[in-house]
Amino acid sequence: MENAVWFARTGARDLSAAARALLARALGLPEPPRVEKDARGKPFLPDFPGIQISISHTRGAVAVALSERPAGVDVEPASRTLHDWFPARFFTGAERSLADCPEEVIAVWTCKEALLKRDGRGITLPLREVETAGRDDLVTRRVGDYVVSFCGEPAAFSLIETTL
Repeated sequence: MENAVWFARTGARDLSAAARALLARALGLPEPPRVEKDARGKPFLPDFPGIQISISHTRGAVAVALSERPAGVDVEPASRTLHDWFPARFFTGAERSLADCPEEVIAVWTCKEALLKRDGRGITLPLREVETAGRDDLVTRRVGDYVVSFCGEPAAFSLIETTL
């Protein structure tokens, strides 16, 4: 199985339900599969033990990553406004040097979230200690008005845009 990220824009109010619908489509199922969480909160598919998943949603979009290996995905609007103090509080020095404009700040943030989701840690560590700069297991793409970051081995992924 090749790493795949399924992406859909949505006007749904229930983004979790939209993400589950996208997961069903990605798996070719008529109904969303059963999703459980491990002790750290990382989602997994008990009925599909060979498939690793990661799920992300933000206002207007959902993304689901599928892989044979642990994977993480995060999606955010490229135009999301973060406070000026955000990079100093949450980014390493190397990450701050990469974040010269608002869209680059979003790219660093989505990489950080994708890495933490892949490792199953979520936001449990001091974020300034989680380094994403220079890693070869992270890749970011612009998808219209959204930034999508994927963390996995290999970092390459197929992007499948669809509608819900």
